[in-house]
Amino acid sequence: MDVSPRYLVIDGPIGVGKTAFALSLAYNLGKRGECDTLFFSLEMSKEQLHQRAKAMQARVDTMAIRLGRLNAVQQQKVMEANGELWGLPVYVADAASQTAATRQDFAAGR
Repeated sequence: MDVSPRYLVIDGPIGVGKTAFALSLAYNLGKRGECDTLFFSLEMSKEQLHQRAKAMQARVDTMAIRLGRLNAVQQQKVMEANGELWGLPVYVADAASQTAATRQDFAAGR
């Protein structure tokens, strides 16, 4: 697979799973060690994206995490997911308040 530096823009109607697809792609590339990934969302904060990634990895409902309504088994799954995702070369940036130029500078490491 060619993993040379590039941008990937995902567009589509509301509610079709764009964020879930993109997070899954980013973290799966990270797990395979194929490339570093920088993830921007114009709609969700860094914390929300991390929470969503943990929920996806743990196969737990994001709303249950957000509301603190996890049973002991679910809590264990979320802690394990956090450990599995920690240290992967996936970088999530708070981009909602940034300009395009600021995001480009961030991606370039400036």
